[in-house]
Amino acid sequence: MVELFTQNPLLFYLIVLLISILSTTLSIGGFILIPLVALFFGAKESIGIITLYFLSQNISKLFFFRAHIHKMIAKKIIIWSMPGVLAGAALLIYIPETFFSKFLGIAMIIFMVNDWMRYKSKNRSSEKNLPLFGLLYGFFSGVLGSGNLVKGPLFLSLGLLKESYMATYALTSLFINIPKIGIYFYSGIITQATFIRAIPFLLLSIIGTWIGKRMLNLISNRVFYYITMASFLIASATLLIK
Repeated sequence: MVELFTQNPLLFYLIVLLISILSTTLSIGGFILIPLVALFFGAKESIGIITLYFLSQNISKLFFFRAHIHKMIAKKIIIWSMPGVLAGAALLIYIPETFFSKFLGIAMIIFMVNDWMRYKSKNRSSEKNLPLFGLLYGFFSGVLGSGNLVKGPLFLSLGLLKESYMATYALTSLFINIPKIGIYFYSGIITQATFIRAIPFLLLSIIGTWIGKRMLNLISNRVFYYITMASFLIASATLLIK
């Protein structure tokens, strides 16, 4: 498998494009890129390339879906996630990451099963818990490098589907990725060479988002909800057996 990708760069970049399309159409696939990029560029540099890719994808989604941003939800998530990030990063120094991974996996499976029951009964969740989930999103971003497993199911539970989900998700992610890029650049993880190697990824993220936006129109809200929720359930289970 390793040789298949390293000896066929065209196949590799076609997969990057496909993942970019799926990330926009069904909000799944982005995490698959992390091990694939590491095969080509090594573990350390892949972190920088992927972070730049995600930033580009967030900006692309905001451009294409900007009219659908749920500003109140985005504002609260961004404000409350900041202290959570600081707390999570600080605790990571003293407490093993594995503990938080398994805790998050169990908690999110319970939350998603409960939300599925609410979805069936048409009784959607209230926005009053946004500060708590904002803190948790930031906290797990600081501890695990990503808190999207908290934020994604929350947005679904609030009834943010398709365009509004994409736009609000991208805006809140943007405010997490920007400071991370600054830290990575300062620490040497991202260099001028990293920016050059990331150019194909940035272009493919824009093209994939454009194609995905058009495919999204063909998918119903119900299908979007179930596929996205299934992807988060799989990710939660993966944390438990990791």
